[in-house]
Amino acid sequence: MTAAPGGMAGIVQREKTALVRKQGLLELIEPRLTLDAVGGLDLLKEWLREQGALIQYAAEALAWGFVPEDLPKGALLTGLPGTGKSLVARAAAATWGLPLLRLDMSRILGSLVGQSENRMRDALRLAEAMAPCVLHVDEIEKALAGAGTDTSGVSTRIMGQLLTWLQERGVGPDGLPSPVYVIATANNPDSLPAPLLRPGRFDGRWFVDLPQSFERRVVAQIHLAKRRQSVVEADLDQLVEQTADYSPAEIEQVVKTGCAAAFRERRGLVAKDLFDAVKRVTPLSKSRQEDLQKMREEARRTGALFANAPETGFGASRRLLDIG
Repeated sequence: MTAAPGGMAGIVQREKTALVRKQGLLELIEPRLTLDAVGGLDLLKEWLREQGALIQYAAEALAWGFVPEDLPKGALLTGLPGTGKSLVARAAAATWGLPLLRLDMSRILGSLVGQSENRMRDALRLAEAMAPCVLHVDEIEKALAGAGTDTSGVSTRIMGQLLTWLQERGVGPDGLPSPVYVIATANNPDSLPAPLLRPGRFDGRWFVDLPQSFERRVVAQIHLAKRRQSVVEADLDQLVEQTADYSPAEIEQVVKTGCAAAFRERRGLVAKDLFDAVKRVTPLSKSRQEDLQKMREEARRTGALFANAPETGFGASRRLLDIG
């Protein structure tokens, strides 16, 4: 008795999933929220939707006239922790209906000679076996930082493996690229080597800044609605003003803290709960203002794209928006 084509595909996918979990080098994530559920970052989301059209319909794109080299490879996202980089990786995979694999460098680095290099090779092969998929290389700087001071040469070799794969990844015997879309994220872009930023590694390099006021409003509304709470527009305006220089993750924490205060007294949320919560959540940007400014300047200098739309709203130029 033979399995139906669709059933066979399901069996193969389950076997691949089991292999990922058995090896433990990659984390298989099942994202649920799409790009529509991400507050702000309109320019980055629009670009990812454009990428998605080529990813989801690659065969049709090639038949239309695109060449294999035109098919998307990935994106590099930099910015402070909590600005939504990892969330975007998950949301992109969910939007495209693709499996999401997370590569955590702490799972790759080993103590035995050659262990780290073997793990990296196996992880990248596993990602190609799971294709089509999205590979989220989380905090990529951990793999690449310190290569110049590593006396054993492990960091240098891992860097070489990763950079070579990013340049040549997934080219099969038929000459067509294996569809592994890489979204690499970095909290400390200063440590990224120049070869990583060369054309060909990624289709786009994006800087994810702190949200603008209209983006903070959307983020707050999303997290309030998720908890079935709301405040009047005037109070929302005040909350947006009070959370200047807060990241999306910190705004979420404000909402969670405010909701917890209301629940303790078994009542509905009021604006004062949120305003009090703002005072209890200290934004990371306060202690890393110099780092943030340096990131903005470096993004402009290297020609990175800015993920946040300007205050005038969506649709302005993607290039080098001066939002410092």
